[in-house]
Amino acid sequence: MEELADARSGLKTAYEIAKGLKDIDDRVKLTAGVMDLQEHILSAQQAAMDAQARLQKLEAELAARDDWDATASRYELKNYGAHTFAYELRPERANGEDVHRICPNCYQKRAKSILQHRFRDASHRDHFICPSCDKEFIFGVAVPIRVSRSGGSWA
Repeated sequence: MEELADARSGLKTAYEIAKGLKDIDDRVKLTAGVMDLQEHILSAQQAAMDAQARLQKLEAELAARDDWDATASRYELKNYGAHTFAYELRPERANGEDVHRICPNCYQKRAKSILQHRFRDASHRDHFICPSCDKEFIFGVAVPIRVSRSGGSWA
């Protein structure tokens, strides 16, 4: 990491300056050298703090990835007919949650968005929508509507 290399370089320079200060008799040169030493030490400290912040960020990203992997493993991709797919919570991994479906688009973006039921149409297909990406899903294969051909009157 660049931050660690900067910190190491700053400390090495500070060490060299400190080593050279022991032989200076002139008070002005000594004061200037001490100020230069302090500047390099502060620079090395800042580089070390930057490296620590970067490490914490990477650790948080890794933890988030592990959390998502644990969440994602609870779901399986299912085909609901008519070319409609969604991820459904595995009943054995529900841990007390109701079985539900999540959006496959959001899942690919490492996000969990539970699909919300809107209505059932005349062909007995269930219409769902993702509250995050607004994608609509229609589950099931259309059942043909039967029309009576008995020749009777509608009146």
